[in-house]
Amino acid sequence: MIARTQVEIRSGAWIGDLPLMLEIPESWDLRVFRLNAPAPLGREEIWNALENPIGQPPVRLAARGCRRPIVVVDDLNRPTPAYEIVPLLLKQFTQAGIEARNVTVVMASGSHGVASANALERKIGPEAASLCRLVPHDHLRDGVYVGKTSFGTPVFANRELLQGDFVVGVGGVFPNHTAGFGGGTKLALGVLGTRSIRHLHYSHRPCGWGNEHASDFRSDLDEIAKMVGMRTIVSVHIDADRNVVGLQCGDPEGYFDCAVELARRICTVPAPGNADVVIVNTYPVDLSVTFARMKGFAAFSLARPGASKVAIASCAEGLGNHNLFPLQPSRLHRLMEIAAQLGTLDPKEIAGKAKRRFAAMARSRSAPHPAGPGAVREWPVWVWQTAENARTIPADCLDMKIRNSWVQIIDAVQREQGTRHLNVVLYPCSPIQCFATQVERTSFGDVDSNPERPTLCR
Repeated sequence: MIARTQVEIRSGAWIGDLPLMLEIPESWDLRVFRLNAPAPLGREEIWNALENPIGQPPVRLAARGCRRPIVVVDDLNRPTPAYEIVPLLLKQFTQAGIEARNVTVVMASGSHGVASANALERKIGPEAASLCRLVPHDHLRDGVYVGKTSFGTPVFANRELLQGDFVVGVGGVFPNHTAGFGGGTKLALGVLGTRSIRHLHYSHRPCGWGNEHASDFRSDLDEIAKMVGMRTIVSVHIDADRNVVGLQCGDPEGYFDCAVELARRICTVPAPGNADVVIVNTYPVDLSVTFARMKGFAAFSLARPGASKVAIASCAEGLGNHNLFPLQPSRLHRLMEIAAQLGTLDPKEIAGKAKRRFAAMARSRSAPHPAGPGAVREWPVWVWQTAENARTIPADCLDMKIRNSWVQIIDAVQREQGTRHLNVVLYPCSPIQCFATQVERTSFGDVDSNPERPTLCR
């Protein structure tokens, strides 16, 4: 029998969250970079955190006298275990004199598409779902004009929030391309109309994955949250099994800096360095190819030239959907988005972008052909689709080759790298991991002084 290194990971967020045993050839020197998460919080500890919000009284006091409370939760493309939080919020409302049947739960899906009733039930738990009124947000139809922020963003918000008299949000603090870290008032973006979402993304420079979160984008969202009445927010941190390991609540402007610092301590891991093979497990954001790629592939951008790239994802929902940034946009969509982007810029900014674009094109034309002497070949991303009975996905999609056999992917990597000894890194929950950039280009042996080394089994 061939010796294998075995590593247990998880796959299939929201469709079982099942353990998966990953088998790695013995000849691969594997390092696993896991989260540095504290122990999970118990129900009593979560309740105590809700009882001690930052800068505000607890919901059971603040909501007294209210009749139409709204709870905003993120959708299934975020791993927040709202089913741990919402039942306790309902208890807070009950103590404030508000029955659960008068509570509306809005799923803040942004431009991800309208969520199903089943998705809402999975998000908040069957008991809470049976007690509350459930509303999935539709960014194409539900926007009501509220006004403009000081940054010029037109605010079209879900009408449910405007009709409510107490709005509390429930989300998670995770690395994010646009905002550096999601969570806090970024949850408000999920209940906005298309025009607002486009303006936010196109008029602000992205922070970058896990980078500095203080930005005009965040400040704009802070204003929007106040405009739509979202002044109380619960932000959670999770471990690799989606257990709650940290919670802050109350005024997000009062706690968010501390929440990001905790997220960095939990999520930051070494970059791939000079690894020959980079493996990312896109759990717990692995429902579709769209979001697995968008949230789970950050480590690939830090891989050395010529490294093999492997992703693991359930992809139970197939390609998935993101209306603002679709996986395979049509030409019409590209033209519409360019027009929308130009509409948020002043003439000087447009001229600057055009100048940079032409300069990049000139550099591209003058650069050596990638197949020329000394060129390093860049390999596709091999995606192991783990879900059975999943929606059909093309075997070749953009720069990805999607397979349902781990053995096929191992064989493909061996063809790319040869049979030599390989240095391999594995990120077991890459969508909620960010990277220590100071070690991006260090030698493989210097990446981490004490990584987890899996046991060898035969």
